[in-house]
Amino acid sequence: MKVLVSEKDRDVALGLLNRATWVATSRIAYVECRAALSRAKREGRLDARGERLAAQLLDQSWRGIVVVEVDEVLTRRAADLTRRHPLRAADAIHLASAELMAENEPGEIVFACWDRRLWESAAALGFAVAPA
Repeated sequence: MKVLVSEKDRDVALGLLNRATWVATSRIAYVECRAALSRAKREGRLDARGERLAAQLLDQSWRGIVVVEVDEVLTRRAADLTRRHPLRAADAIHLASAELMAENEPGEIVFACWDRRLWESAAALGFAVAPA
């Protein structure tokens, strides 16, 4: 969301994306972004044109993102994370997605988020976290 509209820490998010070799997220991130854009329009932070342009940017960007599908394995893993960490359901899905990516990709994975509980949980699991 931070790269789609002008908001606090947008430059930080853009910097992380520009330095990344690849970007991955859970399938639910698309719905979360569209919901956030709709909310921004309802609250007057975006007009109809701004929402439409941001949605188009999301669609263009989405093609270059590795998408982790929400399936039985991921769902069970996310549910287990909620027992060990103070996570909301969607945040647990994002963190479980990162765990699956880490198992299948060599090298360090940077977990970027702006939610303190999710950030702390990712750090506790050994992820490099951003922003610092």
